Order: sequence, then structure tokens, then C-alpha cells
Amino acid sequence: MQEKTSREEFPEFFGMIPSRDPGSITSEELTQLLVVKDRIIDDVGSPVPVPIDAIYLFGQATSFSEVVIKKGEELFKKYRALGWNPKMLYCGEPATSGFSGGEEWKKKLLMNGVPLDRHIPVLGSRYEYQGSWLINTGTESLALVATLKEMGATSCVVVAPAFHLTRIYASLVRVERTLQSGIMFFARVAGPIRWDLPGVHSQGTLQGTPVDFSLEESKKTLTYANLASPNEILIWMDQRDKMVRELLTK
Repeated sequence: MQEKTSREEFPEFFGMIPSRDPGSITSEELTQLLVVKDRIIDDVGSPVPVPIDAIYLFGQATSFSEVVIKKGEELFKKYRALGWNPKMLYCGEPATSGFSGGEEWKKKLLMNGVPLDRHIPVLGSRYEYQGSWLINTGTESLALVATLKEMGATSCVVVAPAFHLTRIYASLVRVERTLQSGIMFFARVAGPIRWDLPGVHSQGTLQGTPVDFSLEESKKTLTYANLASPNEILIWMDQRDKMVRELLTK
């Protein structure tokens, strides 16, 4: 994936993200967001219905990176035991604000039994803005979908703490609307985490507890212009589930 193409097709992911006034959020949007969260809970609690081609570990600040990596390792071994042979994908960019770097994640995965020939460090999510190098959920989603398309993958499990998954789905669906990859995404929660312990999130700029991060992520999902709306996420989930049913009845 070339950065030029990414910036041309998705300029809203690179730089200052346009957003709407939180006061404009409607009760219908809030209701739809709650349904999205319920659907994600159902996703997480249900067995993956199709063989998985890839696992993607969404980049996290050091407060949560360990649980994401640990969950990824668990899933990799579980899926191998089922006879699948998924690739392990993770952000391969250098260390950046709030992210310890792809090389550090690679070392930890290797130490815990994920062989190097299954690794795919995903590039293309890092960008320069006002003199700083940044990565965000949108650029990670964009780089991930482009990489999966190049692989020919049709299914992927994304791994992140529970508070991050709604915005991840909103980012992935926004990318899907343009790239039309047809990839089936499923979610798995990295955890458990301590919801009462302070930490950092959002490129290391947001400080607080996971409760604070959950509220902030919900607000972003409803106000950021570079994210799919709750209704669009629900439509995408219905389409994905239809794809699954069709595969299972063949």
C-alpha cells in the first residue's frame, strides 16, 4: 500500500480529524451505539464460525500491550489446534508516541511461541503531522485491510481491550465502504484488565482509567467524521453474518 494512495482516498485519517459537536448526537444514534456494543459482545462470546486466515493485534500503549499480545498468542495456538494456520499480524511501525514499536512486539511474540514465518508486520499506518510521527486507529485499519487484501485473506480476528473494539469496528467499516474487500472481521477481547487502574491510551495522550477510555471512545465513535456511524456498523455486521451463513450452507 502506498502512502500517497492512502492520503488521497482517506485524507480524513491523516492529520487533524474533523468532528461534529457532541450536542448534535441524537437519541437514535445513542440507541444504535448500544446495539453495536451488544452485537460486539455477542461476537466476542460466540465461537468463530469460519476458519481464520489472520489475527491482528491492534497497537496499544504499554498499559495494555501485554494483554493484547497474550491474547493473540492464545488465539494463535487455539486456531492451530483446530487445524487452521493463521498469520499473526501487528503494527510493524517503529516506536511512536504511545506505542513501543513493531520490533518489540515481534520479540514478545517469538518468545511466546509464535514462529517468525507466521508474522506479518503491517506497515503504512505511521504518518507525520506537525513535526510528530503518529499512528491512529483509522490508519491502522486502513493499513490492515490493504495488507489483508494483498494476502488474499477472507477472515480476520481483531484483538484489543473491550473499550477499544467499538471504534475499531467503526474504523474498519469506514475503510470497507471504500475498499470493498469483503473480509469478514470478528472481535476478541484482550484481557482481563483492571478497570480501576490508571493508564494511558490514544497515542499516549489520554490519561485515566479504562472507564475514562471507554467513554472517550464512545464519544469519538459518534462524533469523528472519519468513522462509520453506528447504523452503518450494524448494516455491515448483518452483511458479514449473511456471508457466513452462505459459506456454511455451501
